[in-house]
Amino acid sequence: MRPDVLLRKITFGNRSKKGAKVHDVVTSILQTAKLNKKDPIETIKDLLLPAGKNPFAEILAAPP
Repeated sequence: MRPDVLLRKITFGNRSKKGAKVHDVVTSILQTAKLNKKDPIETIKDLLLPAGKNPFAEILAAPP
């Protein structure tokens, strides 16, 4: 099975049509990134966050 189908099954599906649409869009973006040999998480961050304005940048850059 495809990874997105497995995810939907183990999380008990979607509870609304809007949730199903969001799931479809996100999994489509992730799969497209993988097929283009790009980091899926970086792709999502690039789409959702304006360049250089990551609100978590300071936290993520700080050493543990």
